[in-house]
Amino acid sequence: MRITKPPMIRAAQSHLIYNQEIVLNIDDPHLAAVTNNDTWKTDYYPVSALCEGILKWRVGGQLLQKALWFMTPDDREFLLTGITPALWDKLLPPSPFSQVDGDDVPF
Repeated sequence: MRITKPPMIRAAQSHLIYNQEIVLNIDDPHLAAVTNNDTWKTDYYPVSALCEGILKWRVGGQLLQKALWFMTPDDREFLLTGITPALWDKLLPPSPFSQVDGDDVPF
């Protein structure tokens, strides 16, 4: 049986990219997250706030961090780029020139 998503979710969904999908929380349908084919998903947020924020950002031109202020930086980055925190770590490993604890200068 296929469940039809409410119009608010379908409207916000149409503005997502990178194969992202809005999914409802099974235990509480008032909460939703954004996922990319179940390899990673954001935290759950109130459906209305999430959908309205996505539309303010994508359609209204509001800055992502203002429209979705309640999301974690990792969740907002995922919406913006489609890149998960684990993939960022893989793409940008720590530099050998990173500062070590107790070291005042990086070199």
